[in-house]
Amino acid sequence: METVRTVAVIMAGGRGERLWPRSRVAAPKQFIRLGGAERTLIQATVDRIRPLVRPEDVWIVTGAEWVDTVLQQLPEIPSRNVLVEPAGRNTAACIGLATVAVRRRFGVGAATPGGVPPSDCDPVMIVLPSDHVIRDDVAFRRALQAAVLAAAGPQAEPQLQAKSLPARPRLQTWAELQPVAQIGEEAQAQDQLLSQAEAAASSEITQAMTPATSSGQPDGELPFLSGASSRLSSASSSAATSSMPLVTLGIWPTRPETGYGYVHFSRPLAHVDGSLIYEVRDFTEKPDAVTAQRFLADGHYLWNSGMFIWRTSRIWQAFGEHLPELREALERIERIWTQAFANQPGDGPLPPDLIVDEYAQIPSVSIDYGIMEKAHPIVTIPCGFGWDDVGSWTALERVFPVNDEGNVVQMQAGETDGDTGGGEFVAVDTHGCIVVQDDGGREEGGLEPEGDKGREAPHQRKGRLIAALGVEDLVIVDSDDVLLVASKERAQEIKELLAEIRRRGLERFL
Repeated sequence: METVRTVAVIMAGGRGERLWPRSRVAAPKQFIRLGGAERTLIQATVDRIRPLVRPEDVWIVTGAEWVDTVLQQLPEIPSRNVLVEPAGRNTAACIGLATVAVRRRFGVGAATPGGVPPSDCDPVMIVLPSDHVIRDDVAFRRALQAAVLAAAGPQAEPQLQAKSLPARPRLQTWAELQPVAQIGEEAQAQDQLLSQAEAAASSEITQAMTPATSSGQPDGELPFLSGASSRLSSASSSAATSSMPLVTLGIWPTRPETGYGYVHFSRPLAHVDGSLIYEVRDFTEKPDAVTAQRFLADGHYLWNSGMFIWRTSRIWQAFGEHLPELREALERIERIWTQAFANQPGDGPLPPDLIVDEYAQIPSVSIDYGIMEKAHPIVTIPCGFGWDDVGSWTALERVFPVNDEGNVVQMQAGETDGDTGGGEFVAVDTHGCIVVQDDGGREEGGLEPEGDKGREAPHQRKGRLIAALGVEDLVIVDSDDVLLVASKERAQEIKELLAEIRRRGLERFL
């Protein structure tokens, strides 16, 4: 049986502006700790996949201003695996640049001279955002391992660090990961919806795995695992690659969220390593409230997590089919990269200044819109491992405990040496507020004076008292140089506030 190398690409170029002022230009969301966490979000992302992927097979894609922070926070990742984009061009370009790096390293499509083992010539690529919260790491790895197996194709055994994670009896829901009191008044009703959806899924998979169809092939057998033909397979000159799936991890929704995209799944195809694999029917971007409520009640819609798994050759082919301009730009970048190291032993990261012109011509498009909404076959694994993208301050109500007054309070901790004291929050008749006191930027690999673009270096200060009287549904964030007070209803609009700050020439506070 063929063995397949598994690599990971972590996208770390976002600015996390909706978490300002905690997330700043010099230290955006992925490089900070939330609450009392010991590790930053990007560190936690790498820790989470460590049992499955070797450190030398992890690539980080980021901007030039954050390279030093990446290397400081992730010393186990080789410096040549830190890819620098000359400019932000959305997720398709980010993933494309990483695909070029993987092709060069492993000789996919003869992108580089020989020297790599044949078993490593077309690795399975795991693509992950760097700034999401996942509460159940074990469940996440189980789902990821199943996705790798599905993406690898027929007769393939991926080279995983851990090959025998125990199968789980059922999908775990978010409500099982924390007390009901901590996830809001609607938690019980939402959990009932999830239970109904999972019961329906169990019934469907039982029927699908019954080996009797008009075509003579069980519906529950994945064509890209068995090699059999199916309506999921694309007819092309490279049929073997076309029939390999693009896999996404979908999240069981727990509320009618309008800030996420949705994955509409249809028939179940198989059990793979204890997880259910479903055919994807279509994608929907950020629906309105009525549509989101309908999706939740339907039971066949998942949140789009932005986590993808595929063969390197498969995504390269998909770029050519659905984003030909981007594919042509990537091919030029690949040639520039090869020429840059033509007379040097070994390989190294591509200097971003060599591809500034090429990147300027790349269209800014997301991988979801550019490829996932158009390509076939697409499959998904429904997951419930306590996922949240922490996209705005209101997400903290889902991540941290809510007190008896409905407030989320995260105050600055005191220092053990006694130089600084912890902050305090005193409230009277205050309900439904999110109160955060920043620690002044004291992060591992956090803000540094020389890289902070005019903002004063963070200093250790004594924790302040935050007092609130007779207010409701506010976001209050006390930072070392900024105090944010915002309505929770408009927490998603912080980018508009940042635009006004820029207009007034106050970039030092960003």
